[in-house]
Amino acid sequence: VHENEMNTSKQEKYIGDIISDDSKNTANIDARKAKGFGIAGDILAILDEIPFGKYKVEAGIYMRNGMLVNGMLTNSETWYGLTEHEIKQLESVDEYLIRKILDAHSKTPLELLYLETGIIPIRYLLKARRISYLRTLLNRDTSELTSRVYFAQKRRPIKDDWVLSVQDDLKELEFTEDDIKILKNYKFKKYLKTNLRKAAFRYLQNLRLGHSKGSQIVYNNLELQHYLNQET
Repeated sequence: VHENEMNTSKQEKYIGDIISDDSKNTANIDARKAKGFGIAGDILAILDEIPFGKYKVEAGIYMRNGMLVNGMLTNSETWYGLTEHEIKQLESVDEYLIRKILDAHSKTPLELLYLETGIIPIRYLLKARRISYLRTLLNRDTSELTSRVYFAQKRRPIKDDWVLSVQDDLKELEFTEDDIKILKNYKFKKYLKTNLRKAAFRYLQNLRLGHSKGSQIVYNNLELQHYLNQET
């Protein structure tokens, strides 16, 4: 190319993502996981250094949402073919941070950490990002490349296509493509936020009821429990 010989490469970093020649997500997920643990360490250091008092847990949650989530999930709206194992790899960073913030025992069920703090699991944040990106695609000119790829996948989907993941997301979060395309921006965001929290709550409740620990605790919704922002 331009009188330069192109080298063979098994993987390259492109706009923050690692692209592998085997089309797998392994290298990218490993890199995001390592980045996540670094960010989690920074958050814990801040919580140790600054006397937040009764707001320590809330401060940790805000930093988790603003620093950890955005740091790990950049470009995640376009990831395709994610496996359950890969999602759990990302969630392991979240689990580590939440346990440290709460000083929770290692045997405390993961779903209780989310239900007590009101935190939405990574897997549902991925769904929200995909649906938001779908809104962008649906409102683009149909002649644009990204729009053409989406509709081509929709006509003839194959295993692990992005379109299959977002269709599952729409079903679980009770959305339709028409909803996404015609709703005003503020209504779309409100609807997505509400349905996302409801879906995450159902998922966590089902996990909780499957375990003996915490099965007797009653939760009405996914929110920070009152005692966590009071002086002890």
